[in-house]
Amino acid sequence: TGQAWQFKGYKWSQPAELFSHALGVYVGWRNELLPDTIKGWGRGVLNVGIDAYREGQTAQQRWRDRETVEEIWSAIEASMRARGFNRETR
Repeated sequence: TGQAWQFKGYKWSQPAELFSHALGVYVGWRNELLPDTIKGWGRGVLNVGIDAYREGQTAQQRWRDRETVEEIWSAIEASMRARGFNRETR
């Protein structure tokens, strides 16, 4: 939601600082503008959009959901590798 209270108690309590150390993921609706609060979080935030649910949609019509999930996990894995995590380090 982009609310600042979500980050209370974190090692880095300011979103811009937090996302300079860790990947952030913002999931919003496809083709909607990014909220101003999220824009201020910096480059460490992946912004992905999903299609809004429409009554009567079939699983085949939701194929973009899988793309979005794969994009998020690819970003998480790349971020972890960039920070020195790999299969040998647990």
